[in-house]
Amino acid sequence: MNAITQPTPVASRGLGALARLLRAWRSITPTELWTALGVGLGGGLVSVLTSIEVVLGEDRISLASLFLLSGLMPVLGSFIALLCWVAADRSPAEGVKRWTRLSIALAVTALLSAWVVRPLMFELPPVQRDWERHQEVMKREGDRKDDRMVEVGLQFMQVRESLGVLVFGGLGFLLIEVRRRRRLANEALSAILRQRATLSRRVFESRLAAMQAQVEPQFLFNTLVDIEALYERDARSAARILDDLITYLRVALPRLRETGATAGTHLAEEIDLVRAYLEVVSARHGGRPQARFVVEPECARARFYPMLLLPLVQRGVRGAAQDEPPPADRVEITAKRVHNDVFIALRVHAAGLCDEHPELARVRERLDGLYAGRATLYCGEPKPGITDFTLKIPFQQD
Repeated sequence: MNAITQPTPVASRGLGALARLLRAWRSITPTELWTALGVGLGGGLVSVLTSIEVVLGEDRISLASLFLLSGLMPVLGSFIALLCWVAADRSPAEGVKRWTRLSIALAVTALLSAWVVRPLMFELPPVQRDWERHQEVMKREGDRKDDRMVEVGLQFMQVRESLGVLVFGGLGFLLIEVRRRRRLANEALSAILRQRATLSRRVFESRLAAMQAQVEPQFLFNTLVDIEALYERDARSAARILDDLITYLRVALPRLRETGATAGTHLAEEIDLVRAYLEVVSARHGGRPQARFVVEPECARARFYPMLLLPLVQRGVRGAAQDEPPPADRVEITAKRVHNDVFIALRVHAAGLCDEHPELARVRERLDGLYAGRATLYCGEPKPGITDFTLKIPFQQD
């Protein structure tokens, strides 16, 4: 029987760290790659321009060596910095603070750039040929230096290169961290604003649920009194008004059992409620007001909250609620979609309805709270004796 060997804890942790590192590198976005390339090319251009005098001076080297050492090195350094930063940012070690990880990543970037990549660059044929030629020139001119001194000089260059990477890389890491902190702060602020908008909308929905329970007791009482009195004179007309009232209540009463979030889910339901309401008012007052509805089928399924359209209609026929003839003799409602908005136009053949009134202010308040400022209510009198209400709401479907 073969024994099953289990990986040691150290090996397991090592494999896990390697897997996290590979996942972090795979998550690098094209934008980050292009940013690293742009930074590297910019640094390389500056380095080449500042080193061009080496090509023209006594310590002349070839253009190929110049571009490899001064131009390509910053590009490779930028990509090394990107790999190290992503490893520190997206594969965090447990129990290690972020700034510690970033500092380690910066140190690794400096070491790899100066002590690994740069020596490899000296192994490239153009650079190696220039280096050998430079050594021959030094020997011919009698400037014989000990090999140990040359090695010390190269190590000093590497140390200087490391310090340069630490300084400029640290500035780059700091800039990235500042932008990250700002982005996180903006995201947190956006989340708070969204939460606030959600809570505000729920408050308004709760208010709407309470308002839906108000089926205008005075209107209902007056209608029942009229029906009772009319039965003594015209039983057929009284029965017709009673049927209209029952229709209205069948539409209105089921909403009392709905919550603010689901009540009036579609514009068609609010239109049915308004139609039933106007039929009761018209039956009680000799056919006034006459009603006309034109609603596009697409708009009928649009998401719509209750107590936005009915209060405007009630304002136009408010006299009926006080057992008086309604001021409006005609009511027209049209709904159409324009791009991503739904426009609901209510035309009431009555004057003076745009005057400042608490009901209009409450409707505007509900619109602002339910649609976060994306809905508007306009009231105007295009002609004498005619009032136009225009509701604009975002087009939404369930």
